[in-house]
Amino acid sequence: MITFSEVGASAGEVCGTIHVDGQSFAVWFKVTGARVEATAEAFTAMALPVAMSRGLDVESPGPLDAGFRRNLDAWQQILATWYPDRLVPVDIVAGSRRPQKQARGRACFFTGGVDSFFSALRHLDSIEALVFVHGFDVPLVELPDLRDAVTAGVRTAAAELGKPLVEVETNLHDFSDAMASPWGTTYHGAALAGVAHLLVQSFGEILIGGTYTYS
Repeated sequence: MITFSEVGASAGEVCGTIHVDGQSFAVWFKVTGARVEATAEAFTAMALPVAMSRGLDVESPGPLDAGFRRNLDAWQQILATWYPDRLVPVDIVAGSRRPQKQARGRACFFTGGVDSFFSALRHLDSIEALVFVHGFDVPLVELPDLRDAVTAGVRTAAAELGKPLVEVETNLHDFSDAMASPWGTTYHGAALAGVAHLLVQSFGEILIGGTYTYS
């Protein structure tokens, strides 16, 4: 079973330890430009692809929104349909809570690439901010020059689009690598969902640029 410990948030930072079948990994997030909350939904989403690849149930670090809990079953069925040789649905052990009042803000994940530019431009009038995650597409420490160039480009693009930029720095990609959960196929969507659920105090909806249709 996958479990969690030391999950918490303070002063724009979130951290928590994920325990996977005898292995432990401390994940952290540093956020500027938005409020953060260490939600059980965020950590459950981060763990799910790893759990499905190993056939391990997940014990959530807290009660889950009832709608989120129901949607996890549909999410797992979709992922298992896409990757039947890699992923199997697992059980989520968690209590239920009623939906909390959501923030009204709307944002869009943004990397400066074609997909996220399309999404940002298409919904420019309805989004209030762009969200860029350091450590997802570009490693935090291995390629400092590339990271600096990408960061400068994203900040310039956000300014020209007239939207504030929320920046998130995290080692979550390292967790994916350590658990042999392939980032480019089965993990990156869950990583984005996890970050979105950390920002629920600021945004009730965050858009993600599409890759493939369900079919």
